[in-house]
Amino acid sequence: MDTAVKVAFATSDMRQVDQHFGAAECFVLYALDPDQASLTEAVQFSQLAMDGNEDKLAAKIDALEGCIAVYCQAVGASGVNQLRAKGIQAVKVSPCTEIQGLIESLQEEL
Repeated sequence: MDTAVKVAFATSDMRQVDQHFGAAECFVLYALDPDQASLTEAVQFSQLAMDGNEDKLAAKIDALEGCIAVYCQAVGASGVNQLRAKGIQAVKVSPCTEIQGLIESLQEEL
């Protein structure tokens, strides 16, 4: 999978996108190409309050190194700007969107 792209999903159950970027307890990272998708990593974070504390975003953004996008339920302007600076697109999806469906849509686009 040398042409694979990496994407991340903010999730609490590893099946659906159900977390706000800044308060996400877990990101699952997938490498995918048009034919296959593989879970490469699950990054856990301690529970954080949505308190506007910008410092907590740095660790999350660092964990997404190499990703082209992160799918989440919501993300603040500061998060969007910090992600964009690293070349990562923040993608907001409806609550409880299935990760598998997002992966299949991405694969069709590739």
